[in-house]
Amino acid sequence: GEASVQCPTYNTRPLTERAAAAFGNFERAVEEAMEWTVIGPGDVDYFVFRNDRGLHARDRIAGERLLLRTYWRPNANALSAVTDQPGPVFDLERVLAA
Repeated sequence: GEASVQCPTYNTRPLTERAAAAFGNFERAVEEAMEWTVIGPGDVDYFVFRNDRGLHARDRIAGERLLLRTYWRPNANALSAVTDQPGPVFDLERVLAA
C-alpha cells in the first residue's frame, strides 16, 4: 500500500505548458514534504536508506569522500546464475558482461 514515485527531476524537461505546470506542482509538493538530513565530515560511519522508498538528493560534495553503493534484491538467484558466485557479493564485471 505504499506509494512510490520515481522521477529524475534533474533531467526532466516538460514538453508543454500544462506539463510544466504539473511538474512545478510536483516539485513544490516534494519540497514541502522533504526532511533534510545533513551529514558532515565525521558525523556518521555509514548511512543507509531505501532508494525506492524516498525521494533523495544531495548538494555538491567538496573534498574527498568514500561512497559505496549496495543494491538489495529479495532474491539473488539471478545474480548467482549470471556470475557463478554464491553471493552475497557479486563480481560487477560478470554482471555487466551477461
